[in-house]
Amino acid sequence: MAKISVSLQVAFCCFFLISYSYSLPSNEIIVQNALKEDSHSIYQCPDPTALATPALCTFRIKESGKFLQRITKTINCPDTGINTVKLGCIIVRDNMDDDKGGFATIREGGVGTFAVTVYLKSQLNQGLDYNVQIFTVNSNATTGKP
Repeated sequence: MAKISVSLQVAFCCFFLISYSYSLPSNEIIVQNALKEDSHSIYQCPDPTALATPALCTFRIKESGKFLQRITKTINCPDTGINTVKLGCIIVRDNMDDDKGGFATIREGGVGTFAVTVYLKSQLNQGLDYNVQIFTVNSNATTGKP
């Protein structure tokens, strides 16, 4: 009798969760999908008005997929030399509109540091298609000089 009671509780719990998931308002589902789509890109730009132009680093990464393989790329900015101004904005945009895009992560550094390492990884059998822009903080904006 105890086994039947437990299995009825589990069945009720699962039925409740399934029926609740279908009763979500449509705007919450749209928000969840938008977050899922944005998981392929990085946008860290606390103050877009205080950036130096042109960008410190600009990369276009485009590589076709390979059968039963994942494509990986590591991007270092600056790629050569030493940067003496802190980073103010990191934009890593996945250009694949469907759900086949890769995943971007910051491995080292980031906004507020002097360098950054970005790691890109494709999904199985898929390629990479990214635009990467990294800006420094405008030194005039941080020191108050004209």
